[in-house]
Amino acid sequence: MKGCVDVDRISVINLGMVNVYLLKGEKGCVLVDTGTKGSDVKILEAVKAQGFEPADIKLIVLTHGHSDHFGSLHTLVDKTGAEVLVHQKEYDLMATAGDDGVRGFSIFMKLLIGMATKLSKNQSKSQEYKADILIEDTYDLSPYGIDGKLIWTPGHTKGSISVLLGDGKAVIGDSLMAMMPWSKPKRPMLGYDMNLIKKSMNQLIDLGANRFYLSHGKDYDVEIIKKALTKFN
Repeated sequence: MKGCVDVDRISVINLGMVNVYLLKGEKGCVLVDTGTKGSDVKILEAVKAQGFEPADIKLIVLTHGHSDHFGSLHTLVDKTGAEVLVHQKEYDLMATAGDDGVRGFSIFMKLLIGMATKLSKNQSKSQEYKADILIEDTYDLSPYGIDGKLIWTPGHTKGSISVLLGDGKAVIGDSLMAMMPWSKPKRPMLGYDMNLIKKSMNQLIDLGANRFYLSHGKDYDVEIIKKALTKFN
C-alpha cells in the first residue's frame, strides 16, 4: 500500500498510478474516485488508518468515467453502503458506453486512444452501472459536514467534476496531470476539449482555488497551475 497522507480535511490516498481522496466531514466522509479494479482493500485500509470505518463513507464522488477512477466502485459500494454521485453527462456515457469524444493530445496517446477507450467502455458494459445522485452544475457538500462544493469542470471529459473546499483546496481529477514525481502539472494526455479544460481551471481560480490536487501527480500551488495553463495549445 502506498499510504494515506492527511492534509487537514483531505486525506490523499496514493494507489501508485492514481490518487483517490477522502474528505472528512462532521457528518461522514466523502470518497473522491475509487481507483482501478481491486483497489478497494488498499482504500479501506487507508480509511481505517485515519480512524474511520467503511460505513463512515456516506458518498462516493466520481470525477469522471474512466476506468482508473471507477474501477473499484461496485465493490466499495457493497462494502460501505455509500451513495454514488456523478455528473449527468458522464452518467449517460458510462451507462451506455457511448462515444465520449475523448481524443489523445499527444502523439503517443493518439496511437493508444482506441485501446484506452475500448478498455474503459468494456468495463462500463461488464457491470450494471448505477448512480444515486446526478448533478448538472454544482452540489453542496454541507450535508456531510464539509465546507465545500462540487463544480462541473468539463474538458477532460464532458462530465468532469472537481471538488472546491472552503479553504481553497481543489481536487481536479485528470484536468491536469504530472505523471512523474519530479514533473510539473501539464495538460492531460487525453481529453475532450483542451480549451474547455483551461476555462474550467480558470473558473476554479476565480472562485478562490489556491491549491490543486491531481489524480495523477501531487498537489500544487495556484501559481504553478496558472503557469501550466499558459502552456496549453
